[in-house]
Amino acid sequence: MLDAVLASAGWDRARAYRGDLAKTEARLRSGKPPVTGMAAAPGAFKYYSYLNIAWDDMELGRYAAARRQLRQAAAHGANPLMVSWVAREIPAR
Repeated sequence: MLDAVLASAGWDRARAYRGDLAKTEARLRSGKPPVTGMAAAPGAFKYYSYLNIAWDDMELGRYAAARRQLRQAAAHGANPLMVSWVAREIPAR
């Protein structure tokens, strides 16, 4: 039923993930973390951005790209548990 409601509203899963991917990549290129009003650990902006990009790539079926982004997230200090959560969702191929 939810799929029918979303479809009737014109929501498209792939378009949503591509839009989020473009927004996150642009923010990462700018080097400016979003203003959230919350304190974050140094480097969190970068590693979280890479985790986000990895998830979007995974949802779009771009598994090799998702794995590359996970390596970037780890290199920028992402918690290994967070990296493993995303990695477990990527089909082994």
